[in-house]
Amino acid sequence: MSKYLSISETNIQTVISFVGDVQFKTELPSNVLRSGVSSYIEQFDERVFSEEEVERIMALLTNVKSEINISKEEHIQSLHNRYASKTICPKCGSELVMREVKQGARKGSQFLGCSSFPRCRYTKELENKSNWRMITIIVILFLVIIIVNKL
Repeated sequence: MSKYLSISETNIQTVISFVGDVQFKTELPSNVLRSGVSSYIEQFDERVFSEEEVERIMALLTNVKSEINISKEEHIQSLHNRYASKTICPKCGSELVMREVKQGARKGSQFLGCSSFPRCRYTKELENKSNWRMITIIVILFLVIIIVNKL
């Protein structure tokens, strides 16, 4: 979620909300809720983002929320298509361009990067080392959709 929204992980509060008649055998942490998501969110009163940043984040979340009315299979295919593109940035829609690592262990290797850098820091490896990254992205976005839908 941090990467998708281009915000620091320290500015994200994790909350888990269960829907329906659920019984728990142990005490729940304060961020795991059966109800009262709005009240939980409202307890955070420190301003972290500017008005413009809030509008940008809301626009990104609205794009995700607009996919709620499609089937799970269509949603997963949409995410796959968006993140499989080798020409369009899935975060901001700008063009992806070939870049080269300048330092570190991977110096000289190439990757795709957003042409809107540094505003958008999306990168994509050229090699398909693992499907775990795609699975992680899909799970995170699915959770965002569920949370946004509850709000």
